[in-house]
Amino acid sequence: MALDTVLFPPDAQDDFTVRMRNVHCFVGAKRLADGSYAGVQRLLFSMAICVGTTEGRAYTRRFCYDDAAVCVAEFEKIASIDSVPEDMIATRPPII
Repeated sequence: MALDTVLFPPDAQDDFTVRMRNVHCFVGAKRLADGSYAGVQRLLFSMAICVGTTEGRAYTRRFCYDDAAVCVAEFEKIASIDSVPEDMIATRPPII
């Protein structure tokens, strides 16, 4: 599967995912089945999956990765705002 199809699944795009990509600089964005949004952002030394993205908030939860391939693979698996991906190096807020 092409990387762009994973980062921007055609069946999970709408006006907000376009804004996530073009205005808010997400390198991946999708609308989830529960109506929430998730995206991928580049950070200074890593990449992150952001879940619960809204127009006014970049994330409700953020999962950080030092390996871009692992980040993209885990992003592909995100199905709902409650999804918790694996193999992250950090999370915000921390999982307690």
